[in-house]
Amino acid sequence: MAMALLMCLPSTAQFGHPGVQNAFYVYYGNGYGVKDKETKTKIKELVEFARKCCWGTTKQKDFDKVKAAYDDVSKKYASDQALIECAYGNYMMRCAAELASHEEAYRKVSEWMDKIPADDKLRGTRGYYHALLAHWNINGDGTAQDLNKAFAEYEAAAALDTVYAHALASCYYLGVGTEVNDDKAYRFYADVFEHAVRQNRAGYDAYERLVAIILNKQSTLGADVIDSYRQGLRNQALNGDFAKSKELLERAADAGLPAAMYEMAMLYETNAELNAKGIGGMDKKEAKEAHQAWLQKAISANYTPAEFMRGQDILLKVNTAMLKPQVNKFFADAYAVFEPLANQEYGPAIMRVAEYDRNGWPKKSNLLGDIAKAAVSVAGAAGAAKSGGLKGLSNWSSRQGSEKVVTDEAAAKARVDAFLQSLQKDAAAE
Repeated sequence: MAMALLMCLPSTAQFGHPGVQNAFYVYYGNGYGVKDKETKTKIKELVEFARKCCWGTTKQKDFDKVKAAYDDVSKKYASDQALIECAYGNYMMRCAAELASHEEAYRKVSEWMDKIPADDKLRGTRGYYHALLAHWNINGDGTAQDLNKAFAEYEAAAALDTVYAHALASCYYLGVGTEVNDDKAYRFYADVFEHAVRQNRAGYDAYERLVAIILNKQSTLGADVIDSYRQGLRNQALNGDFAKSKELLERAADAGLPAAMYEMAMLYETNAELNAKGIGGMDKKEAKEAHQAWLQKAISANYTPAEFMRGQDILLKVNTAMLKPQVNKFFADAYAVFEPLANQEYGPAIMRVAEYDRNGWPKKSNLLGDIAKAAVSVAGAAGAAKSGGLKGLSNWSSRQGSEKVVTDEAAAKARVDAFLQSLQKDAAAE
């Protein structure tokens, strides 16, 4: 089974605002202030139906319950039929093939998606279904694999919601459904980072790609090494073939390409997370050890994203710590990694350091200063990418801080002010 394009299409539940379940909440203004009993009942029933469509099943009795709910809301609420059909198509694709036709699921979403109301509140929902069709075209779910179609759907999704710009950037970076174009990939990855304040992992991954594009362009190792690295990533994204991806990425890593060393670490991290029973001849413990070993190699090669990931790995230990002193130690140890990287103007580290203040974690930083630096860095990175692409890289230092960012100070200040205001609203709400 093929994989989603480099983590660009998580589960429906992870999408939140544009997802299947919340589409009705968004469309009807969350139902707040609705006094009409009939309308309140309608919203409740539609949301409950959509909630059931977020996960599939292998059991006939469970499938029959959702099918009955689908028949019921379809009969009652014809004006919402497009959203109902798309939600049910999503459900059918998630169910076992012996219960629901995946071909019918694909047709249902494909045919009804364009009939979803052209309301700005549903831009994210329409984007979600375009991305879903792209995902299915890559995997060959319910249809023959069609990478050109997948690219077109990701392009449509990104035009509606920037959350899908990562997928589009990866298409350009890996040559999925289109020619490899590092310039366009760079611009879309910059877009992702610019809008990733509350989607941190996507922003961190996108920023690493910005660094990789720059350093690979400057590399003297040769086109064959870069191609091996790119093909390893492409194979993992499209086929999920661990052995082949490992072969290609390891070849580039052994040749001395830091980005390939980093991706080897991530390859083992992904497989350690997804398969506790082992993959590629390794159990979960061995995969984690391999992840750490390759991460250290990338760090030794001065690949800044790898050092940042080391901090991330430490921070994750907070989730499993049992005692407060342990929690505080992991927070402090991670901060000791993030702070010097933030001082070097590494964007994701600036965002992480700012979180310490916002969340009251141990080892505080200067909240306003770090948020301002983060916003200016994001604005500068995205601005340099959009205005000059790869030709404008001299205007932006992605990791070494060898040059100051050349950006529009007024625009950067506006971004800072807007970001601070959003944090103040969040704090007031909490």
